[in-house]
Amino acid sequence: APAGDEVDAGGDAAGRGRLVAAIFEEFARGEQIPLGVEKRFTATTAGQLMLRCADDWTQLGDNSGEIKVVVRRAE
Repeated sequence: APAGDEVDAGGDAAGRGRLVAAIFEEFARGEQIPLGVEKRFTATTAGQLMLRCADDWTQLGDNSGEIKVVVRRAE
């Protein structure tokens, strides 16, 4: 919310604002993957990696800020 508390990529106690990921494959979104402040995961399928904050889709317009994300290809 415009007057809401600031959060980092971990979100608030209820998980709102947490950094999450999903992999889109052939126009279908895979399961949402909770990331938070520091999380490693290995994709189980090919596709486009999408990142967003965990918030209602209709409530994203009042969010602002930035984060740094590092993506590495597994060896």
